[in-house]
Amino acid sequence: MKCFIGYFDFLGYKSFVEKNETEYTKQRVGNILMDIEACLGRGKYQEEKQGAYAADLSNYTIKFLNISDTVIFWTQDGSAESIEEFLDVCYRFNTSQNGFNFPVRGTLIYDEMEIIIGNQFNEVGGTYSANMIYGKGLIKAHIKTGSQNWAGCTIDNSVVEQLVKIGSIATLNHIAVKYMVPYKCSTTDQQEEYVLRLAKDTLNTEHYENYKRNIVEVFKKDNKEMNDKAEEKLNNTIKFLDVFRE
Repeated sequence: MKCFIGYFDFLGYKSFVEKNETEYTKQRVGNILMDIEACLGRGKYQEEKQGAYAADLSNYTIKFLNISDTVIFWTQDGSAESIEEFLDVCYRFNTSQNGFNFPVRGTLIYDEMEIIIGNQFNEVGGTYSANMIYGKGLIKAHIKTGSQNWAGCTIDNSVVEQLVKIGSIATLNHIAVKYMVPYKCSTTDQQEEYVLRLAKDTLNTEHYENYKRNIVEVFKKDNKEMNDKAEEKLNNTIKFLDVFRE
């Protein structure tokens, strides 16, 4: 089945796990999952016990799965209704992670993807948990995501073509800009692509410096290793942030 797919990888996840105690890692992973819930709820919350609030997950139609350091969002079809929610959720996830929590890079694509999910438990504690994902779209998204050299999210041309087809290209206006994506292996015929914005509006000097400081902190916190490759990804991300500077 063809659908819209949002494929994201956390940058520095291996270093994060290796260099922190298990209890701290568990806490930070919990923070990430709370962010994902907030993105799926699209800013809506509901009151729970003792006055606490949690994301309202009663009305989202997006499908979500994470496996280790990979996060996948996908839609039920290729309709205009699906793409509006999908783009909003992916935009919220990309900005919340890269601006405040954990650096990610990703790809939005429109192509084939299927999944088989099942859980079985026996009486002596054995479990059988199936999460078999397949489809050309998943492979293409995995390859394109891994080739990017920054913390950001590229919108594949297949998404743009489908938006034109269903008359929803205008939905990109507020959440995406065209940019020369930094790839590990650049080519002379590379062209600008739509990418998810880091900010919806122009940033004045104060807001820009605060955002830049946040991105640097996100890359370096949790004792993650900052080798030459990580520094290059960080610099490329800040260079993209310059696009929104006043």
